[in-house]
Amino acid sequence: MGRPVVQFQNVNHWDIVFNQAFIAQSGYLSGSYFPIPKQILPITLDKHILAVKLSSQDAKPSWVTGCWISQQIQNPATVIGNLTPQRRMCRLRETTLIDFTPYSGDYQLKLEVPMWIKDITIQIWQYTGPESDSTENLIQTVRTDLVRIEAKIDAL
Repeated sequence: MGRPVVQFQNVNHWDIVFNQAFIAQSGYLSGSYFPIPKQILPITLDKHILAVKLSSQDAKPSWVTGCWISQQIQNPATVIGNLTPQRRMCRLRETTLIDFTPYSGDYQLKLEVPMWIKDITIQIWQYTGPESDSTENLIQTVRTDLVRIEAKIDAL
C-alpha cells in the first residue's frame, strides 16, 4: 500500500465531533482531588483520521502529555469483550493528528488523562474529505495512459 493522499488544508473536510471539559473532583482533604476517571466518549465514529486539540488551565508549562486516546471496537463475541487495537498519546497545547488503522466501520474513543492533570478540555475533529492511496493514483494514471496508447495504436 502506498502513501495516503488527503486534503487536510480544506476546512470543509473536517467536522467537530466532540468538545468537552473534564474537571477533577475535589478530594476529602484540603487541596486534594480525585483524578479524572477514564472515559468512553459518548460518540461513535466511522472515519479513521482525527485531529485532537487539548488545553488545560492548571497544567504547568513543562507538562507535555495531555491524554491517551484509544480506539474502542465493539466486539460481538462477549467472551473477548471490546477490543483496543490502538492507543495514541496527545500533547497539551497542540493539535495531534491521529490516523487509526481502519479495522472496522464504527468505533468509540476511550480517554485517559494523567493523574496530575486537574482539568482538560478536549476537542476532536473527524476528517471527512476524500481519501485515496498513492498506489491507487499511480494505477489510475497507468490505466489512463494505456487507454490513450491503445487509441493511438488503433488509429494506425
